[in-house]
Formats: sequence, structure tokens, C-alpha cells
Amino acid sequence: MAVVVLYDDYEPPSQGFYFRQETWSEWNGSRLVASDVSGVDEDTLDAFPNRRTAVSPPPEGARQVVRGRVAMLVEHQHPFALEAPVSFRPVGNPNPDRFVRAYEFESLAQSAAYPDLIGRSAGDPEWSEEVRELYLAQHSDPRIAELEEQILEESNIPPAMGEDPFARALSTKLWLDRELIYSTRERHAGVDDPTIDFLFGSRIGYCVHFAHAAVFLYRAAGVPARVGTGYMVPAENRRGGSSILVRGADAHAWPEVYLEGVGWVVLDIAAERNLDEPSQPLDEDMQRMLGEMAREQPADPEQEIRDEEPSEAFELPAPLWAIALILAGFVLLVLYSIKLWRRLAPVFSSTKAMPRVASRAYLDRLAEVGLSRGFGETRESFAKRAADLSPTFAEMTRLHVAARLSDPKAPAEGRPHLDRSRWKELGSEIRGELSGTVKLWRRLVGIFHPVSFLDAR
Repeated sequence: MAVVVLYDDYEPPSQGFYFRQETWSEWNGSRLVASDVSGVDEDTLDAFPNRRTAVSPPPEGARQVVRGRVAMLVEHQHPFALEAPVSFRPVGNPNPDRFVRAYEFESLAQSAAYPDLIGRSAGDPEWSEEVRELYLAQHSDPRIAELEEQILEESNIPPAMGEDPFARALSTKLWLDRELIYSTRERHAGVDDPTIDFLFGSRIGYCVHFAHAAVFLYRAAGVPARVGTGYMVPAENRRGGSSILVRGADAHAWPEVYLEGVGWVVLDIAAERNLDEPSQPLDEDMQRMLGEMAREQPADPEQEIRDEEPSEAFELPAPLWAIALILAGFVLLVLYSIKLWRRLAPVFSSTKAMPRVASRAYLDRLAEVGLSRGFGETRESFAKRAADLSPTFAEMTRLHVAARLSDPKAPAEGRPHLDRSRWKELGSEIRGELSGTVKLWRRLVGIFHPVSFLDAR
């Protein structure tokens, strides 16, 4: 369907990338559908944008800015973006032979872990009464409310959290995980109400049935809910890179709940039993290739005209050649000075700065031998990828991350990253590992490369 290139490093708490395309909130007597009520579901677009277009943003609490580019491989009706988009913007097609269009998005994606959502109120205090009633509208069949009451009575919610909206919804989700069975062969077609036929029948169905059942049970628990639709790609499919291949098999529908100060939160159902055959494995080479194509800048249609214009021969006068050579020498001197300073900085740095400058120095060494962290790749993922050349680098990365996240007021014995001798030991081990795993000529080429440190990130 498309390839998505993330500009920002992001790991979804749900372990899946949810690319929302449409939302269904209003009951039409048979299923939930998109609503035309003012103030409802104004965070999606019905058509691809021809200029930067903002949508209704979520609250900024517990969220992270994530930007990306989507390059569509086939014609599509609606644009999609990582859950909780803020805006969409068209961009030039980077490869018209491969893609049909491209656009960029900016989202405020969920960053808080699910346990951290306990204690928040349900809904938005700024909603009108009409909007609130729509998101809480329950199914006309009383058995759904009775089932929800039974689920909550049998749940293990601590008494102190018995009325907490998210705890109630989470208990319902876990019950559905256990009780539902996934199968795309069970359609529940030809019945007046597929949700009722599914929930009070075989309980065998697929994501659309799961999402409808969950939404009505969440609403019965007093939590505003709706169905989100689009695509869900498991986080493991990213394979540490910044590109994500979206396939037709990733089409998905999922339930969402609204929490004050956070906005719509994906609370999807993961049935423990699945009757379908496993899906086809991801083609990592195709994902990588399409990601590289999507990153390219679109061709300039005027470039060919400029290239065809004859150019007159031009010779630089000898004095200017001398000046140019002097300037080039000066630039090289500055670049090599920067390289040398970055390499020697750990020797002269303070204890507090050691995690930063030491990690930087050995990222430079890895960059010199052709190994650098990709855009969107986490430090931990890069350290795992670098393990073939330097297993010890993972330990240095762990200390670096600990330094960034530690409490500066904690005692020194609880902050191992302040041990200068340990940093020196790690540096010595990494240098020894690189000497044994990288050929001498390759290390020499990296040392004399004046701007190799620009690849370190």
C-alpha cells in the first residue's frame, strides 16, 4: 500500500504502529459509522491535502512529536498518519515510476506507558453535551451492559481503582483477549446486527467485530470510545530502521478510548486464539529499498533544461588557484582538529561530561569504519547492530542512556556512569575489539577521512 519514513525516533507503547485513516463513532442501527456532528472526529481528512492542512490536535500530555513521510504505492481514498495527527502536507513525488503520490504528516503520538494512564478522568471537559452523549451512546441490546457489569465484577481491579475509567476499560480489554477467537473466515454476514451475533454467539470474528464489541463494552463502563480504522504494523517489522512497509494485510480496525489530558488512546484487542494461517513474512529488502526511494527529493523538471545549455570553458587564474588551495588546506586543518578534539575529549572532560563525550568519541570510531546509527534508529538498536564489531559498545551505550535518564541528585554510588575508570576500561576494550574485527587498511581510511565524524549520531 505505502512506505512510511519516520523522521523522529519513536517506539510505540502498544508495540504496534497504528496509522489512522478513518474513525467511526455514530451507531446507525447496524454498525458504527463516521459522524457528521460538529466537534466529533475532526482529527482525520477525507481527501489528500493540496497544502498544509491542520486537523484537531490531541492534548499534548503524555505524547511525543513524530513526523514522517508517506509514499503511496497504489491509489487510495484517504490519507493516513500515525495515530493522533496534527497536520498533513503534500510533497513532491520522490519517484513517479514507483509511487503515485507522497505527503508528510506530524503527529503527537502516545509516549506514556499504559500503567501511567491510570488516574485520568474519562472524556474532555470542553465537549458539548451532544458530543459526550454520542461517544457514550450505548447499544440498544441490554445484554451488553449486563455483560460489562459481569466482567467488572469478575475482574481483579483493586477496590481503590474500581471506578477508574482506564482500569475499567483495561479489565474489559483483557477479558476480550481471553474470550474472543480471531478468524477472517467468520463474517457474521446476513444478520441484522453482526456485533450481537458475534458477541453472544460463537465469539469468532476479526478486527471489525472485535472493535465494535470493545467500543460498546467500554461505553457501558462509562468510558467514551470509538473505532479507529487504517493500518497496524507490528513495531518489530521496522527492524531498527526508519522505514515501515504498509501492506494490504495490515488493514485493521481497533477501539480507542478518550482520557482527559491525553486524548484518544488505542486500546486494541489481541485475541489469544487465532484460527488463521500466519501471514507472509516481511520482505526486509523491499522495505529498505522503498524507504530509500521515499527519502529521495523529487526531480526538478527544470534541471534537464539547464543541463542541456552549453557552458563556456572557464579557467581560474593562477593567483586564485593559490588562494583556493590555501583555503582548502585551512578547512582540512580545521576538520582534522575537530576530529582530534572529539577523540581526545574524554581525557580532559569532567566526570559529569564523561558519558556524553566518551560515547561521542566511540561513535566517531564506529563511523570511521562505516557503521553509524540510522535516522530513527534507537541507541539500543544500533548497539545491537554494532555487536559484530564491538560487543562492549552495548555496555557503553547502556551507561550513556543511564546517564541521560538518571537523577542528578542521586548519590554517586547509585550512578555507575560517574565511574571514570569504568569508561576508560570500556574504551580500551572497544579499541581492542575494533583492531581485531576491522582490517587495518579500513581503519586507516577512516582515520584520514576528514568528515567521518559527521556520520556519527
